[in-house]
Amino acid sequence: METIFKYEVPMTPGVSTIRLPKGAEILYVGIQHSKPYFWAEINDGKELEPVMFRTFVTGEQTDKTGWSYVGSYQIEGGCPGGYFVGHLYQVKP
Repeated sequence: METIFKYEVPMTPGVSTIRLPKGAEILYVGIQHSKPYFWAEINDGKELEPVMFRTFVTGEQTDKTGWSYVGSYQIEGGCPGGYFVGHLYQVKP
């Protein structure tokens, strides 16, 4: 059965791995209670697989080869003088 689940976006530097059911489709990236999350449509009867994610910050120069854009989010007061804006990517399947 298809269900929409919420997953917290890790705020750690570098690559993070989240185990999602095979075929999960990310629908939205946003903020809830001052933390970034993504919502995904999943089939909770499917086997879990590791999916690698990384948040890139605005202005960061890096090679995004092999990464696929998922969505962006902003956290008020997340950095000195304003908003933290993160851009969530996942390793291309």
